[in-house]
Parts: sequence; C-alpha cells; structure tokens
Amino acid sequence: MVGALGYEKKFNARLARAERPGHSVMLCEPQTYMNSSGEAVGSVMEFFRVPASRLLVAVDDADLPFGEIRMRPGGTSGGHHGLESIEQRLGTRDYPRLRIGIGRQQGAREITITFWADFVRRKRRWWIRFWLLRLTRRNAGWTTASKKR
Repeated sequence: MVGALGYEKKFNARLARAERPGHSVMLCEPQTYMNSSGEAVGSVMEFFRVPASRLLVAVDDADLPFGEIRMRPGGTSGGHHGLESIEQRLGTRDYPRLRIGIGRQQGAREITITFWADFVRRKRRWWIRFWLLRLTRRNAGWTTASKKR
C-alpha cells in the first residue's frame, strides 16, 4: 500500500509511506533549504524512532552523469550541503546514502537545477510511487547488508 505525500508542519517536511507484509518505508522530503535538511530528517527520525542504520538518504549529485546512481553505507558529505546538515544533526556519517546523478553542463561551475526541478515537478507522483515501491522491495536487503560490514 502506498500512502500519499502530505505536508507535516511539525517536521517541515512532506511524508509518504509504503507498506508490505514485513516491510515499511517512509519518504521524507524536507521543505527546508537544502543546507538545513538535517532539521527535518532528524525530527522525523526522532519522532518515529528510526536509527541511522535504517535511514537511506537520496541526494542529487552534479558530479555523476545524469541517471547514474551510487549507493554507499556511509562516508563523507563529498561537499553536498544537504548531507553536511544531516551529518551535523545526527552526529554521525554512518548512514546509507544514494546519490542520483543529475550531471553538470560541461565546463560549468554552477549547478543548473532547472532541468531536474522541472523533471521532478512534472513526474512527482510517478517518482514518489517508483521509489516507495522500489525501496519496500530492496530496503530490507540493503540495511541487512550494511549491518554485516
């Protein structure tokens, strides 16, 4: 079952939930500035008592080609201010992260988010449903594998 994405004022985030027998996934889309996303993520984790090992943070990455993904069980922020905010709020770098490549225009230093923002806005419902369903199928395996390391 996939729940609708709705704004939760107490978290300053939009939340959606998907459940299958034995598996539950919640998406949290902070409505803060990216540099403050740790506030929303930390509040949701505290309220629902989610340990950092059960968290999976998905971020855009301009240094990866568009559509490429990279999954890691932990590590540094790599200069991503959203990850820095989450690390600061949680007090740890030990949480899984999924980097989604948005690419960067050749030779450009600044990141242009117009394409990515338009894509997500137009495809929001599809995007949310895709990730909720995919994560409910794979989340148990990912978190179990990351604990064994």
